[in-house]
Amino acid sequence: MSRFLNLVIPFLLLPVGPVLGDEGGPGDGSLLEWTEVDPIPGGVGYAGAFSGIVDGRLLVVGGANFPDGPAWSSEKAWHGTIHELRLDDIGSGWTTSGSMTLPRAYGVSATHPEHGFLLIGGSDGNRHHADIRRIGPGDTVPVDLGLPLPEPIAYATGAVVDDVLYVIGGTNEVNSVTASPRIHSIDLSGLAPGSPVVPEWNAVEPIPGSTGRMLAVTGVHAGSLYVFGGCSLAPGDDGVPVRTYLDDAWRYDPGRPAGSRWTRLSPMPRASVAAPSPAFNLGQSFLGVLGGDDGRNVNRIDELRDRHPGFTDDLLAYHVLTDNWTVRDGFPRDPGPDPAGRPGDSRLPPVTTSVIEWNGSYVIPSGEIRPRVRSARVWIATPTFDPPSFSTLDWIALCVYLGVLVIMGLYFSRRESSTEDFFLAGRRIPWWAAGVSIFATQLSAITFMAIPAKSYHTDWTYFIQSLGIFAMAPVVAYLFLPFFRRLDVTTAYEYLEHRFSVGIRLFGSSQYLLFQFGRMAIVVYLPALALSAVTGIDILFCIGIMGVLCIFYTVLGGVEAVIWSDVIQAFVLLGGAVLIIIACVSGVDGGLSELHERASAADRLRFVDLDAGWDFTRASLPVVILGGIFINLVPYASDQSVVQRYLTTRDESASRRAIWLGGILALPASILFFGIGTALFGFYDANPERLVPLEKTDQILPWFLVNEIPSGLAGLVIAGIFAAAMSSLDSSMNSSATALVTDFYRRFLPDHPESHYLGLARWITVLLGIIGTGVALLMATSDAQGIFDQWLQIVGLFGGGLCGLFVLGIFTNRAGTGGAIIGIVSSVLVLVLVRAWFGFDGLTYAAFGVVTCVTAGWLSSFLLRNRKSVRGLTLHSMSAEG
Repeated sequence: MSRFLNLVIPFLLLPVGPVLGDEGGPGDGSLLEWTEVDPIPGGVGYAGAFSGIVDGRLLVVGGANFPDGPAWSSEKAWHGTIHELRLDDIGSGWTTSGSMTLPRAYGVSATHPEHGFLLIGGSDGNRHHADIRRIGPGDTVPVDLGLPLPEPIAYATGAVVDDVLYVIGGTNEVNSVTASPRIHSIDLSGLAPGSPVVPEWNAVEPIPGSTGRMLAVTGVHAGSLYVFGGCSLAPGDDGVPVRTYLDDAWRYDPGRPAGSRWTRLSPMPRASVAAPSPAFNLGQSFLGVLGGDDGRNVNRIDELRDRHPGFTDDLLAYHVLTDNWTVRDGFPRDPGPDPAGRPGDSRLPPVTTSVIEWNGSYVIPSGEIRPRVRSARVWIATPTFDPPSFSTLDWIALCVYLGVLVIMGLYFSRRESSTEDFFLAGRRIPWWAAGVSIFATQLSAITFMAIPAKSYHTDWTYFIQSLGIFAMAPVVAYLFLPFFRRLDVTTAYEYLEHRFSVGIRLFGSSQYLLFQFGRMAIVVYLPALALSAVTGIDILFCIGIMGVLCIFYTVLGGVEAVIWSDVIQAFVLLGGAVLIIIACVSGVDGGLSELHERASAADRLRFVDLDAGWDFTRASLPVVILGGIFINLVPYASDQSVVQRYLTTRDESASRRAIWLGGILALPASILFFGIGTALFGFYDANPERLVPLEKTDQILPWFLVNEIPSGLAGLVIAGIFAAAMSSLDSSMNSSATALVTDFYRRFLPDHPESHYLGLARWITVLLGIIGTGVALLMATSDAQGIFDQWLQIVGLFGGGLCGLFVLGIFTNRAGTGGAIIGIVSSVLVLVLVRAWFGFDGLTYAAFGVVTCVTAGWLSSFLLRNRKSVRGLTLHSMSAEG
């Protein structure tokens, strides 16, 4: 085998070309795709209309325009008409469904999935209003909710954040010479029937230093409110208000202590007033401000009139993680052949209009396209970007890598003559290979992509948790390993029968199998989803090729092929991690020190959340330590796919060295993976134009690979991610087949020849592979979110009690079968209660599961006598024998 590795690994790590890709960047160009639907009837259009969507109905209510003749010789008219267009049947055209009792324009529009379309404040040209009205499902006209604002407001902006409506700034009266600095909020959950919340308006602390603003843009992201631009007003010498155009940006965090909720952000590339609001949510990390008035022609309006070029058409893209702005292609401007005489034919960017989210797209109805000129056109903008395509070299690297795995399966198939070979590789695996495999088994493709995404998005808070593998290595090597080796078991759950009963063994094996059935689909689907999104490779192809090849080499080569594929995967992924960091460093002027400075300035190097104290609902230091101990104890003590690795070596001493190596490798690997996320943050903070609105943060690593790593090497590391996903699948397939054959079939039907069990193991492996791949293919049409957080919760919720059985058996003499049953039942009940009622962080679940099982099992054993001998089966009895 050493000759095989000597030939393969150097080829796989062969460098190709320069580190960084071509100049230019994936972020160049448009982030939106534009389509147009039927214009609003009348041909003139409206500015300041209320707009929202209820039951698939696009409603445009009220507004103001200049309808009679040329705009500059016409009087301004205010309207209350309600226009309606069914978005699911656009061809049916617009209808007029009613009218407001009073004309109204320039208020705040908000669409809420439960509370309908809200129309807040506004003006009728004579005075401003303070009422809040609603159009709900089935309504044709707005209904006054009887919850007036504390003051009349028009030309304000607003948005809904987690059921709370915020209304920001504006003016309080017609011809006001100042804008309001006040911000009002109301909890909309109080509108629900039977809600204990009393809906009332509350004052929100104003933006620091602000003298007031109007016509700003709001945005909402991750529970925070954003405010961009707008303008302030001050009285001029002639009494006419003077506008000051603003380019500032702010974030409001409701969960922070009072007095520190507003954070000043990087200023916008230019001022923006009256841009369509709220901002577009583009992907998981971008907010987009479309156009707006930048003020360049504000003093020439009377001079330009019909020759006014319209407002800015670019898209200001704000990246919430790096606090950077980039200017992207925005509205598809086309002034048309006669913009003065036929302004309705012009395709100019609108202002004083709303942005309404609909099925992942954004509707922008009507609006003002030049001073005093409206447009009746209605646009739909859909976030989009073209993923890069795999190069020929990338495909070659991917195919060669996958081909190597197939060759390995064929190579090791000659040595599989018994279940001892198929399940334990004849116990001939070198300790160092077993150790690397233990490490690689924990290093799934989910881990390789999700940990960098976590540190890219936040900081190093979870780093301490990852060190738990290193801390648990001696515990497992000296306290758990002797029982598995000296009992000469094939599965970890055989120990549970020796210590408790056959029923406990079957329960433990069954719980492991149920977890693996779900895991097999997840570990293939999630990486395939991320890879498909950023490479353009079809997700069904990704899943299918991984599943088919995995079944092939696992069935042929058994656990020996699985372990040696783990070894190659570990080399490639660790080498790829180093390559990624080198690429990030070389892609920033100033290199490593610049990356460090940028990460430090953004607080991305924080290791401990000191503000959290003993809060168990977030990643506080106690929570992270508990997670580090118990989440890593669970697989090393009770996960067959891990235990099986250190049973493949020749003796206990070799197994111990394998466990130590697996733990030691976790330290530099954790530094590498968290470092990748920080390096990616620094790289994109320095090169914001190279970012695009990815659907999920977990896609950031493969996106970087296919855009910033040269062809060939990118394909190789992507192949490594494929292999990591396949390694997780093949481990689950082989270890699950081991548990099914050993703990169930062979346990009750022990008299068949060895060839019978080997053939059965292979057929079960095929069946498991088909099930895992099939479920992943079904999941390809569904959504999966929060990879890293959900993964930790699943491990703790389902693995804690099982691990507790091993701890209970090894560390106590008194506990018997009855205590074990009470322990596992108590563990499940406590975990369900903790998850449902207390909202504790997912890192705590494993600790609750293990501690509850051991405590309940041990205490109940004082009442339930254990009649079974524990000689040589507990730590105390083994020490006594020694």
